[in-house]
Amino acid sequence: MLPFSEPERLVSCNTEGSAKAGASSDNNEAVFSYPMYKDLRDRNQVLDGVIARASGHATVSYGGETERA
Repeated sequence: MLPFSEPERLVSCNTEGSAKAGASSDNNEAVFSYPMYKDLRDRNQVLDGVIARASGHATVSYGGETERA
């Protein structure tokens, strides 16, 4: 269950020709610049809110073991 009263109203915006990326759950990686995101966030008159996300890789080491996370 998502922590929103109407999760069916959530949308994901991607640019045309988005690159495939294996780290995100929807398998798309939007290529919006930070200034572009800020402009969308600040000038938005339709959406209740706008967020940005980024994916990346990390390596976790513990007890002599290393794993990609």
